[in-house]
Amino acid sequence: MNLFRKLGRQVEQFKTKAKAASRDRASYRCTECGARFSEQRERCPECGSGDVVSVTQQE
Repeated sequence: MNLFRKLGRQVEQFKTKAKAASRDRASYRCTECGARFSEQRERCPECGSGDVVSVTQQE
């Protein structure tokens, strides 16, 4: 049982790190909620806002 708990913790840590890396490399950002994503969209996949901009436009 202890082995499964350890593996479960490691999986959760990996998922957290993968999500953070994905956000850091995102090319687009919602100005309403701050969600970041890789592909261009007309609406934010998180909040539905139409205020999506390229990350390079904001910097």
